[in-house]
Amino acid sequence: MKVCLENFKGKKIAVAVSGGRDSMALLFYLFQHREEGYSLCVVHCEHGIRGEESKGDEQFVRSYCEELGIPVFVFREDCPRLAQTEKKSLETVAREFRYRAFDSLLREGKADLIATAHHREDNAETVLFRLCRGSSLMGLCGISERRGFVRPLLHCSRREIDDYILAEGISYREDSTNADSEYTRNFLRREIFPRLEERIPGTAEAIDRFSVVAEEDERLLKALSLPLAKENAVLLDERFPLFSRACLIVLKELGVEVDYTFTHLRDLYDLQKKENGKRICLPFGVTAYREYDRISFQKGENSPEEIPFEEVELCLVEDTAQKGVFDGDRIPKGAVLRTRRNGDRFRPYGGREKSLGDWFTDKKIPLRERDGILLVAKDSEVLIVVGYEISDRVKVTAETKRICRIKYR
Repeated sequence: MKVCLENFKGKKIAVAVSGGRDSMALLFYLFQHREEGYSLCVVHCEHGIRGEESKGDEQFVRSYCEELGIPVFVFREDCPRLAQTEKKSLETVAREFRYRAFDSLLREGKADLIATAHHREDNAETVLFRLCRGSSLMGLCGISERRGFVRPLLHCSRREIDDYILAEGISYREDSTNADSEYTRNFLRREIFPRLEERIPGTAEAIDRFSVVAEEDERLLKALSLPLAKENAVLLDERFPLFSRACLIVLKELGVEVDYTFTHLRDLYDLQKKENGKRICLPFGVTAYREYDRISFQKGENSPEEIPFEEVELCLVEDTAQKGVFDGDRIPKGAVLRTRRNGDRFRPYGGREKSLGDWFTDKKIPLRERDGILLVAKDSEVLIVVGYEISDRVKVTAETKRICRIKYR
C-alpha cells in the first residue's frame, strides 16, 4: 500500500478515525511510520445515529489509542435531530458536523493537519455523485485537497487497504449503516459500482484517473482567470469558464469557500448584463454589484447599511420546494435588506416569534458569522434570514401569485 507522507515532517497530525477499516488502516500506517518526524492524535465524531453501537465505536477507538499512547479528541452531536430542525439530509448534517469538529482542532492549534481515510473508490463515488447532480468541472476533480486537510490514501484502492489490514492484523468495527442503501453514498457503493465493475472492469480506477486530469485542467483554467481578479472585484468577461473562476478567487479572499453553488456563479455572470448599481446577495453576507467594467464584492460591515428591498435582485420560480422561496406580494412597503440590529424579532416558518438572537442560538450559528448574515426586515420585524429561513408572514400559500427567491441559494 503506497501512502503519500509529503509535508508531514514536524506537523501535528490529527487522524479522523471512525473505527472502520479504512480509518483504522490509516491510523496504524501513520503510527508505524512516525519516524518520519510528525506527532499523532486522533479525532472521533459520534453522530448520535446508531445508539449503543456508535458508543461502542467510540470506546473501541479510545481503547485502541490508549494502547498506542495517542491522544483522542471526541466530538458528539445529535445529527438526526439537527437534520430535522434544519431540514437537511442526515448525510449533509453529519458531514457538516464532522468538518466543524475538524476545523475547531485546526483553529485552536491542536492539529496542523487533519488526515482522512478517503480512498480511490470514495473518490470515484464522489465524482459520479456530483456528475449526477449536475456538477461543473471543478466538482469532477473529486475529493480535492482542502486547506488543513490531507488524504494520504486517496489513490489507494479498497483492495490494497483490505490486504494491508489482513497482513497487519488490524482490528476495526463494522458500521451497520453501511449496509443501508437509503443513503445515497451506500447506494452508489453497494449497488451501482459493483454492477459497473462487473460490466466495465476498472471503472473506479478510470474515474479516479479522470478526476486527476480534470484537476489539471481546472488548475490551468484558474491560472488563466487570474488577470480578471482584482481587489474585491472581477473584470467583466463573456467567457464563463474564466469569469466564474475569477469570482471564486475573489470570494475565497473574502472568506467564502463553501456554500456557493453553480446558481450563484450563473447569477454573477448574468449580473454583467444588468445596468450599473444592480446587485445580488451571496453567502456569508457578501453583496455583488455591477459597476462599470467590473463586478464588485462587499462583505458585512463594508456593505451599505441598508438596501431598499425593491432594488434586490429576485427570481420568479415555480418550485415551492426550493429553499428560501416566499410570497413576493407579502413583503411590505418599506422593507429593506440589512444586517442585524438590537431588538430584531423573528417568527420562523411554522414557529413562534422570538428574538433574532435566540433564533441564531437555536440554529447554532456561530457568533462570528451573525453580523454578516443579511436580513430582509421591516423595522424590527425580520421577514427573511437570507440563505437560512423565511418568516411565517411571507410563506407561500394557495393564494400566492408570485413565488420568489432572492438570488442567493
